[in-house]
Amino acid sequence: MKKILIPIIVVIIIIVAIAIFYKPAPKGTIKIGVILPLTGKVASYGQWARNGFNLAIDEINSLKNYPYHLELIYEDDAGDSKTGVNAIQKLISVQNLSVVTGLISSRMAVACAPIAEQNQVVLLSTGASSDEIRNAGDYIFRVRESGIIHGQSAADYIWKKWNTAKIGVLYLNAESGITYADALKKRFLELGGQIDLYEAYNVGEIDFRTQLFKAKDKKIEILYVPGEAPEISQMLKQTKELGLEIQFLSSPGAENPKLIEIVGAAAENLIYTYPAFNPDSSGEIVKQFTARYLEKFGTKPEFIAANSYDAIKILADVFKKYGYKSDQIKDGLYKTQNYNGVSGNLSFDEYGDVIKPIMFKTVKNGQFVPYED
Repeated sequence: MKKILIPIIVVIIIIVAIAIFYKPAPKGTIKIGVILPLTGKVASYGQWARNGFNLAIDEINSLKNYPYHLELIYEDDAGDSKTGVNAIQKLISVQNLSVVTGLISSRMAVACAPIAEQNQVVLLSTGASSDEIRNAGDYIFRVRESGIIHGQSAADYIWKKWNTAKIGVLYLNAESGITYADALKKRFLELGGQIDLYEAYNVGEIDFRTQLFKAKDKKIEILYVPGEAPEISQMLKQTKELGLEIQFLSSPGAENPKLIEIVGAAAENLIYTYPAFNPDSSGEIVKQFTARYLEKFGTKPEFIAANSYDAIKILADVFKKYGYKSDQIKDGLYKTQNYNGVSGNLSFDEYGDVIKPIMFKTVKNGQFVPYED
């Protein structure tokens, strides 16, 4: 009897030991570089993007059946192109990464794209809208639609609603602002319109009285001002101080809580184009995303957060289906069609540009809301 029991006891001890001490082999780790403005004047945009990235990473890494563990390597570009270039060089040469994302400003994406292309590293921007991105190379992609679409849509809307109005354009002298302005100008002139004022302004500019007086002298009724909230807020504030009656139209960069904080009621009725992401959508995928985001960060998500969330989800899907080497990621992104993301149904074209819809929004009672004509 003892001879029978001893082997049984030994087997039981081995089984218990395995149950206690055995640990399954860890998942292979895939590192993804992320370059964002985490400090500086546009740090709020960077934080929105970071929130979206982190939410997606947490969800993916919690999946038991996903074959990899994803890790984000963050670099702060501080809104400075030189700093961004140094960051991508570091991620490529030191970290030896196959893919870099973030790069939410057109200026940053344009500066870093040649480096990524030369090193055959995939660059997936979540915010750049400049037309220059379109021809930046085979390894350059974005989940943000081109600013051309926004400029053309704004021109179509102005022509339809105010085709006899005198209009002007004050645009940010940067890659994105130039793209929006040029697209509007080309389309508006094709429609038969006339632009009576067309001038650029610089990042950080705070006094727009000279341009506004020109608009007054030319009897401008509609002013298209593609750019970012800091400068747009000063335009709105000074227009009210000067007692001018001008209808402002702008680009997605206008949507920033700081705009309302700075100008208050002067922001009312500002109209702007915006990616077709609505956190209050009744669609199930958006409802779930907004609920998780609100629970984790205490506020509703902006479109940059939605784009960043989608970027990680798409990359995770590509890693699983096609692999995680640069060429495999590149080929996988080109094959991504009709992806049902929280930022909309999207596909990549032959240039690495994303195809997805946009919408119009406005400021009403101090809130950014969908525009209803």
